[in-house]
Amino acid sequence: MKALLIALLMFTGLQAQAYVGTEEDSLDAEAAIADSDGALAQAKEDQRRLREEQRMNQERGRQARMAARDAEKKAREAEKAADRTVRQVENLKAENVRLTKEIQVSRGDLAKAQREIDKAKQKSADAIAKTEGLKQQRAEMRRQIAAAREERLQIERNMEQGRSVASEQEMDYERVKHELAEEKAKLKSEQDEMKRTLKEIERKRGQQTSQIQNLRREIAQQRVKNNDLRRQILDHQTGTLISGL
Repeated sequence: MKALLIALLMFTGLQAQAYVGTEEDSLDAEAAIADSDGALAQAKEDQRRLREEQRMNQERGRQARMAARDAEKKAREAEKAADRTVRQVENLKAENVRLTKEIQVSRGDLAKAQREIDKAKQKSADAIAKTEGLKQQRAEMRRQIAAAREERLQIERNMEQGRSVASEQEMDYERVKHELAEEKAKLKSEQDEMKRTLKEIERKRGQQTSQIQNLRREIAQQRVKNNDLRRQILDHQTGTLISGL
């Protein structure tokens, strides 16, 4: 009976040590997970660390069970010396009471740590959801950037076409300008020729007008002469008639 009590106390002490170790690991997990609020990659790394720590806790549990079996073995060995350890049993009882209280406190801390871990997991899930939203926003931004690039390329193509059209228009302008210059020179030559012709016509017209005026004066003089001759003839005829009477 004493040996079983000793084994129980030793097993309880090992469990307390395991819980204390679990509390420390949980605090480490809390600190690690708290740093995961910023980015999805860190959150995933924290989750991996949590799984690793859970595996380590399981390993510690296995080690605790192995320690319990060792404790049972030691208890069987201690049973042979139970009479010599009565005083130690009393001390162990007191230690058991203390450890029981510490275990209860450790259980409360472990529950608190578990709640913190759950909160951290929720934050990690929120971070993942937020990251998904950021991914969608990033995809939308990339789509808009691609559309803007395509629009810029289209504008550049339009500008290139515009430059080509402008170059063609410039060539057409130079060609038309040259043709107009030739046409202008031709028209100027024709105009000069027409002016010379007009001057010649005016000169000839002036000569003709002068000739006509001279002819008119000559005709007028001839008429005067004719009238004088008619009067002379008439006077002569009249004188002849008078003489015959």
